[in-house]
Amino acid sequence: MTASTDLCSGDNVCMGSACAPAFPHAYAITNLSVTAPNLKPNGDPWDPGEDGAPDLYVDIAVGGTIVTTTAIAAKGYNTTFAGPYTVNLDANVSLDLTASDNDGATSELVYDCSIPMVSALILRVGYVLCSGTGVTMNYTIHPA
Repeated sequence: MTASTDLCSGDNVCMGSACAPAFPHAYAITNLSVTAPNLKPNGDPWDPGEDGAPDLYVDIAVGGTIVTTTAIAAKGYNTTFAGPYTVNLDANVSLDLTASDNDGATSELVYDCSIPMVSALILRVGYVLCSGTGVTMNYTIHPA
């Protein structure tokens, strides 16, 4: 992770070489990385056959509405989606990234990385990390 160079404050973020209001504005999510646990919570493999690895993808939702979905990364416990995935954010809206295992007609939740209320402070950091038992999701977010 790189440290943020955003020196703005309050409800502002650095856009180019100036501080500007953080909201409403479009932001780009990049370098979205997901590491899934080796087994589902019930102890079963994610997928039958070969090594049981999941087919990972991520839904990106703003305010409870899915705005974009990554491609499916077949058969892997670790994957990175380069992006950019553009999201339009307003103050105090939720930003939710949900990783799932694609099983054709159905999907199984792998991990949910939610920011219930996005703030300028979070956006100034420019990096989000969520982790749980055997699972990690992280990404960068910057003004688009």
